Amino acid sequence: MNVSGLDPTIIFYMGTNRSHDLDPSDAHFVDVIHTGAGILGQWGPNGHADFYVNGGTSQPGCLSASLIKTLSCDHTKVTPYFIESINSKTGFWAVPCPNRIQYNLGLCVPNSDKEYVLMGEHVRRNARGIFYLSTNAYKPYAQGFPGRKAPYVP
Repeated sequence: MNVSGLDPTIIFYMGTNRSHDLDPSDAHFVDVIHTGAGILGQWGPNGHADFYVNGGTSQPGCLSASLIKTLSCDHTKVTPYFIESINSKTGFWAVPCPNRIQYNLGLCVPNSDKEYVLMGEHVRRNARGIFYLSTNAYKPYAQGFPGRKAPYVP
């Protein structure tokens, strides 16, 4: 059995009791997509493969005059990302990276194309680690394989 966590919430699981949190023991493969981490979503990592979209906390196209609307948008933007991943021709390609600071500084450059991982419905079930990727602010969200205009199939 596989489980995809779509920005698992922290609202009901605050405190030191992590027994209800999503974690790798919940299925043979657990992938997690973080879009509102640390605010409405869990920071993690929570799975075998954790994807931090646009850094994992705030999403492009979500800024609003209302803080509640902005935070809600960040948290729920995970759903359209996942839905788009089902039929996307370009894909949501992510780079392995230990943390957001290194990602933002451009320090996470894989040694080969094989190190990139496709996020979403078609994630490799043997993917392990922490991954970062960027999206467009509006549909289509997927930016495709870094540095390529055409779809890439590893």
